[in-house]
Amino acid sequence: MKREVRFLIITAVIVAAAVIGFYLVAKRLRSNLGDRPYAAAVRQQLRALAAGQESHRRTGGTYAADVVQVWVPPADGSAQGIQLHIVAADASGYIAEGRSGAWGGRCVLAVGQFAGDSLPPGEVVCHGD
Repeated sequence: MKREVRFLIITAVIVAAAVIGFYLVAKRLRSNLGDRPYAAAVRQQLRALAAGQESHRRTGGTYAADVVQVWVPPADGSAQGIQLHIVAADASGYIAEGRSGAWGGRCVLAVGQFAGDSLPPGEVVCHGD
């Protein structure tokens, strides 16, 4: 009798561990594979915003504080559902954020005084939900 109870407990623990393991693997695969296209699209649009910011700075001497001054969504629809926001901007730098309606994460781009250890200058950094 004791042997049967022990077998059932061990089996239940193994099954529970397997279910938890499969759940974690599925969650990781979804974030690595399923969200990747959305993060890439946000990255691409933040890079386009960065090019617009550099052009604006060359002509005006400062970075734009309003997205519409430096970024226009492409006509091909590749930015559909993407929202960009300039959090702060001045003559020495800016920080911008991008999100996609189909993805719960966000990407951030910082230049100048707004860049730091966790936000390398000019590099888009994304964090998933």
